[in-house]
Amino acid sequence: MDINAIERQSSPGLISGTMLVIATVVGGGMFSLPIAMAGVWFPGASVILIVIAIMMLLTGLMLVEVNLHYGAGASFNTFTQDLLGRKWNIVVGIAFGFVLYILTYAYISGSSAVMAQTVFKYSGFRFPANISVIVVSMLVGVIAWYSSLLVGRITTILIVGKFVAFFATFSGLIGHIEVAKLVDSVAIALPNTQYLPYILMTLPFCIISFGFHGNVPSLVKLYGTPRRIPYYAFHRDWHPVCRAALYLLAGGDDGQHQPRRVFADHCQRRQY
Repeated sequence: MDINAIERQSSPGLISGTMLVIATVVGGGMFSLPIAMAGVWFPGASVILIVIAIMMLLTGLMLVEVNLHYGAGASFNTFTQDLLGRKWNIVVGIAFGFVLYILTYAYISGSSAVMAQTVFKYSGFRFPANISVIVVSMLVGVIAWYSSLLVGRITTILIVGKFVAFFATFSGLIGHIEVAKLVDSVAIALPNTQYLPYILMTLPFCIISFGFHGNVPSLVKLYGTPRRIPYYAFHRDWHPVCRAALYLLAGGDDGQHQPRRVFADHCQRRQY
């Protein structure tokens, strides 16, 4: 059996590739969207979600095309150094490193806290904060080092569990939706309500929430087949869009505990 046949047998399928990218997209930023998009309400938020998702999909596919010209194993450093020059390469490197550091810090600190609380709940043993951070970092690092295929399979299990928990949590709120509150109709809208000023504020949240571009070099190296990668990007887009739309929809249930009402009260106090 030749090497190419072995690689085809061990290459992850559509589900693993899709889940790897969805895992990058669906995170803390996704859960901040109802607060960040409260100023534009559900209709405007839905339009923004769709537009940003399409934009991020297209820019991601452009990045895939660039990556394919350089071959598997090329990184952002390779692209920017060759196409933009050394100065912009330094700027992009600093920005990229900053974003990755913030994300890594957030997820490691959050995961270590969850692990420490879970262990304490069932065993009574309390992990020191620094030890729990080291344990989580080592565990995730070993899994990623051992096999990208293993990462894909574990991610698939976790994402499926996350989606099940998400729909189990929020689907019950759908029956309590009041359309007038959901669309901020004239009957309940605050006087002189304006939505446009809040659009610019929502864009950074949406762009970060739908960003998967850091995964492109890894996908190209892992799969290597140009025809397959766009499928992962496409599935990556419509899953989070549907999930975020349901999250925003479920937030409009009773006007008392929803993020939009809190935001509206704040605007009224500030006389926006």
